[in-house]
Amino acid sequence: MTDRILLIEDDPRLAEMVKTYLDGAGFHVTVARKGAAGLALEKREAFDAVILDLTLPDMDGLDVCRQIRARAATPILMLTRAASRSIASSDWSSAPTITWASRSSRAS
Repeated sequence: MTDRILLIEDDPRLAEMVKTYLDGAGFHVTVARKGAAGLALEKREAFDAVILDLTLPDMDGLDVCRQIRARAATPILMLTRAASRSIASSDWSSAPTITWASRSSRAS
């Protein structure tokens, strides 16, 4: 069975690049462009992992993470340019940063 990944990313170019790469690696990727749409998909369908942008147009990606964490142990990979500033440190990183929210961790 193919692993299913939910990609919640509003940047169409980045979403297409990640989807193309993961599809080529044998994953089935479903893309949501907004947080609310991603949450609706995650409630309705079973995914093996979520890739989540923290800066979404309709809601904060951390809120999306918290809502998923409240009901599921699905691994969440956070992909965003703002991650180092908003989560890890006060420094700004101009390169995309990846942060992993493991099954055992909870967003607070």
